[in-house]
Amino acid sequence: MNKYLQPNCSNPLYNSWHDMKRRCLNPNRKDFMWYGGRGIEVCDKWLKFAGFAEDMLGTYFTGATIDRIDNNKGYCKENCQWSTKSKQQQNRSNNSGHWKHKKEVDAMHKKGATYKEIASHFGMSVSTVYNILIGNIPGDC
Repeated sequence: MNKYLQPNCSNPLYNSWHDMKRRCLNPNRKDFMWYGGRGIEVCDKWLKFAGFAEDMLGTYFTGATIDRIDNNKGYCKENCQWSTKSKQQQNRSNNSGHWKHKKEVDAMHKKGATYKEIASHFGMSVSTVYNILIGNIPGDC
């Protein structure tokens, strides 16, 4: 049996699946608001490890992390790929130059627009809107 098909904590494929589910389904996690809290879901097939492994095992490589191609869509075969941590950091939405919209984002928020409405208006993620509003500018940390 392939070691990556065994559902246990020493299996990195299993750990990726387990963490993905917890981010989307466990409101007690501190990162839930960036995943399940903003509507990011896990497709039905991937609610079971066997379905996830069937779709993703063939492209898995050592050290890979699960990466959503479109950060505003959920976890499913069509929207996920394996990546490295450094590549994912380069692709984060808060690295994409949205900070030039700070004044407009602030104005929309003061007028009562939701984070989701602002994100849709500017073509950015909800987490980027949040970071703009709290002043969490990349490189300042």
